[in-house]
Parts: sequence; structure tokens; C-alpha cells
Amino acid sequence: MMQHRTISTTDPIPEASFDPGSFRDPDGRVVCCQDGQVYRTLSRVAAERMRLVLSSPWFKTFMESGAVCPTSLDTPPPPLSHLFPEYLDSKYILKHERISPIVYPYEWSFEMLKDAALLTLDLMLKCLENGFILKDGSAWNLTVHNGKMCFFDVLSIDCYREGQTWNGYGQFCEEFLCPLMIKSNLGLDFQSFFKGSLRGISGKLAAKMIPMRSIFKPRVFKHIFLRSLFENSKSINSSQIKGHFQMPKSGLISLIKSLKKVILGLRSKAKYSVWLGYDDRNSYRDVDTKAKEDLVSAFLDSNKIKSLIDLGCNTGHYSCDISLGHIKVFACDVDSDCIDVVFKRACPTIVPIVLDLMNPSPSCGWALTERKSIYERLGKQDGFLALALVHHICIANNVPLDYFVQLLKSLASSGVLEWISKEDPMVKALLRNRDDVFQDYSWENFKSVVQKYFKILKTQDINNGTRTLCLLEAV
Repeated sequence: MMQHRTISTTDPIPEASFDPGSFRDPDGRVVCCQDGQVYRTLSRVAAERMRLVLSSPWFKTFMESGAVCPTSLDTPPPPLSHLFPEYLDSKYILKHERISPIVYPYEWSFEMLKDAALLTLDLMLKCLENGFILKDGSAWNLTVHNGKMCFFDVLSIDCYREGQTWNGYGQFCEEFLCPLMIKSNLGLDFQSFFKGSLRGISGKLAAKMIPMRSIFKPRVFKHIFLRSLFENSKSINSSQIKGHFQMPKSGLISLIKSLKKVILGLRSKAKYSVWLGYDDRNSYRDVDTKAKEDLVSAFLDSNKIKSLIDLGCNTGHYSCDISLGHIKVFACDVDSDCIDVVFKRACPTIVPIVLDLMNPSPSCGWALTERKSIYERLGKQDGFLALALVHHICIANNVPLDYFVQLLKSLASSGVLEWISKEDPMVKALLRNRDDVFQDYSWENFKSVVQKYFKILKTQDINNGTRTLCLLEAV
């Protein structure tokens, strides 16, 4: 599905290729260029529609606020004209501001998904007010950008026809409403469901999971339970009613406002979070916390780090607070409730990501190229933080030390790594009810493994010598 062609080095754009995840919309495909430019081809019909959308004051307001990815209508630059002539049906092409990386819905926290849902509904309402409509209701149309959720699939804005329904209603319920309801009512994270299906959570499944006392709340009954009955009905053929059912615009607006009211009322059920509040419960003394802060601060300053990945960031104290917005931080944690806290910082330089290192987002979708793995999207950063992490990976999950350090090397060329010995209270807790089969888990072996991939520039003992901070630089 992906086409890829190289052009001569004298051309202004050295290389361009279709994004493998943009083949579904026949009106246009995304073209990514090696110099960082992002374009989208347009059919003749789509070009005229985009001209109307991009010239609208309401749409410009969304772009200026950062809620919609900055986009302009332009003529195709010469390299694209001869690279993809069969896709340049019109004389125009869309030019988008680059968003990197794209963080997928199954890597979002509750608050991220909730904000994305509300933005989708607000955009839908504004579209209807101005003679437009969203063609779908997909969470894949958005990502986090500059500290907030951002809508980037501009081509999904279509012209409204009187009486039409919203084709994206069911999709919106599956990819936004049902996952949010599962988290709000049951405290269950939706990321694994989303990662498994790429379509969110069906109304049929949500209706079985959500407690009856919640199901019969009027709006929940309407958007979840009744939809699940429709999904289960064998007597109703959606193809038979397609095109025969009409809805006045006022009814469509009421539907969108009803969805918005439901979502605004949802709250994350986070009381079972293991790591939320960990900063207040851990075994660090104030002097140890200060030592970590000082070493991280010195690392960020002395190495002139411009991008940092914080693995096991918790609520972001050591990366987000210390970087003070001067460094792009990829704040990653398996606990989505912690990522909620990071997201609420609304810092333009912080990219919050729900990441399970034991099961990171893989390449998936059509031909395993439609959605890229998290590591492929992140690429390599200037630095990493791996604080209070090694025992969770290597003891709790039986990952060899060498594998763990190799991963760090692949993610960044320098960093701060915290060693936690078997004498540490947290490691003792991990080993309390299991046999200690980790004969290689020692400071001597750890140091030997690390030195295969990094220079150890500095070490500092904390927590009465049960933990050691290591400042590392790639060999």
C-alpha cells in the first residue's frame, strides 16, 4: 500500500513517501518528506471543500488556539508534482504543521481521551453551525501536541447536507464514550482493549461491563445500552435503513450536546492506582530526594540535553519539574493515572505517554505498517532517566540486566540510571514471596553490563547505600 520514491539530491525535498496509515480516505493521502514537511494530496472535490474550510473564521480560531493542527492550502512543490502525479488530482495540496511523535489513543490516559472527545464534539458543533460536518468520530484523528489534544485530520471535515445523520456516531461511542465509561465506572484502564482491537470498546461489551445502576441513567441508557441492542439485533439490517433515515440539524445538535454532557460528567476512578502518590510514600529521605534532583539537574545542564525520555516517570517530578519547560520530555509510565497528572500540567514541551515496557505498543494494523511501534515513532533522544525502575523490570518481570541496558542505549545516548540493590526495602518486598533466582542481580554484574554500552561518569550512593545513581554517557 505504501509507495516510496527517491528523487535527486538537487531537488529541494530529498525524499518523500506516503504515510502507510493514510490510505483509507480516497480524498487524499499524507506525504511525509525527509526534511520534515508534511503534505496531503487532494482530489478536486476535496480541494474545493478545503478552500472553504480553511478560509472560514471559525476554523482559523481553532487553529490559532492550537486545537487544530495548523494547515494551509498550497500548490504542490515541484518534487511532489513528478513523484505522485496520479494522486495530484487538483492543483492544490494541504500543508500541515509536523507533529512528532503521533501518540496513539491506546497510549493516552483518561484525561487525554476525555479532552480529545470534548474537542471532537466542540469541533462538530462548530462545523454544524457553519454548514459542515465531521465525516467520522474517530479518536485516531487527534493526538497530543504542544501540551494539549490536537485535531489533525482536517480532511475529515465535510460539507453538511440537510437531513443527514452523523456517520461517526457509533465510532465516537466505541472509541471515546465506552472506554471513558469503563474507566469512570469500573476503574478499568481502556488501553489494552484499544490496543487489541484498534476500534475501542463496542457498546455490546460496554453494556455487559458497566453496572446496571449506571446503565439506566438516561444518557447512558441512550448512548450505550440502546446502541448495544441495535448491535445485537438480527432483525435490523443497517444497509436497509441507510439513506432512509433523516435527522434535522436541530436533532443532530441535540445529540452532540447530549454526548458532551455525558462526557463532561465522567470522572476517572483512580483510587486503585498503585503509583499515584508514590512520591509521598516511597523510602527516600529528603536528603536522598535532593541528591537525585541535583544529579538530574546537573545532567540536563551539563549535557545540553534537548530531548529526554523519562521511563517510569510517575507524576513527572524528576523530568518535568526540573526541565522547567526548556527540554522536550517524553514522560512515560505504565500507570495511566500518573500520566493524567502529567497531562494536566499542560506544558507544551511535555509529551505524556502511557507505556508498558513489558508490552510496548507494537506495529499493527494493515500489513503491520498502518500503526507504527512506539519505539519507531519516538526514535532516539538525547538523554534518558531510568530512576527506581531496574528492579521492576529485572526482578518483578525477570528481564536480564543486559536486555534492559540495551534498551536504554537504543532510546538515548546518555542518561541517569538508578541501581537498586537487594538490600533495598522495595527489592526485599518483591522477593518476599518468591525464590531469589537472580544470582546475576548484583552491583558488580550491573556495573559490568552497563560498561559494555556506556561510560559511567559518576556514581552517588543514596538511601543508606542501598541505591546508587549512575551518570552515563554512550561509549
